Amino acid sequence: MMNWKEFFKPNLKKFILPVVLIVFLIVALLITLNYMSYFGDNGCFIDKGQKELQVLRDKNDSAGFAKKVNELMDEARSRQANVSAWRTSFVFYANTYIGKIDPYYPVPCLINSGKFCASYISAEQNQCLKDMINDSEGFGKLYGTNESLDYREMNYVVLAVNLAGIFVVGYLISCLIFFPFFRKH
Repeated sequence: MMNWKEFFKPNLKKFILPVVLIVFLIVALLITLNYMSYFGDNGCFIDKGQKELQVLRDKNDSAGFAKKVNELMDEARSRQANVSAWRTSFVFYANTYIGKIDPYYPVPCLINSGKFCASYISAEQNQCLKDMINDSEGFGKLYGTNESLDYREMNYVVLAVNLAGIFVVGYLISCLIFFPFFRKH
């Protein structure tokens, strides 16, 4: 007969899995926040550069236009040097799979525009990205408009409840894993 008190009895080993899950989700959240902040800054940089180049093109200032293109390219190279490929891959793949496993986790809306997605960037940065993508002379010509760019603040209450739920589920899984080892014969 199953002893439920023994099944749920706290044990240090039963807390390993829930703590590892919570730490992984928090690290993924922090890396994503950092990366998306960079992504938002870059969107504003590109949008501002497009507008400056448009003004120079309208003035027929070819020397100023060429100089500005070189300045923007140098700035873009230095910005690109600050982003590592592993971080880009981690943010994309981790959030893609976390979003499939845990539908309440706030994945970036650019990756998955589900009900609980979050923008991870400021409203101003979000507007820059929207302007850049929806600009008929810029990326909008290539990609079209993108509804996933509607600004959504992260809901920290849902995040906290989600992390608590993940902790409970992790503890229950640990209980199932360790039950055969602690069962009294």
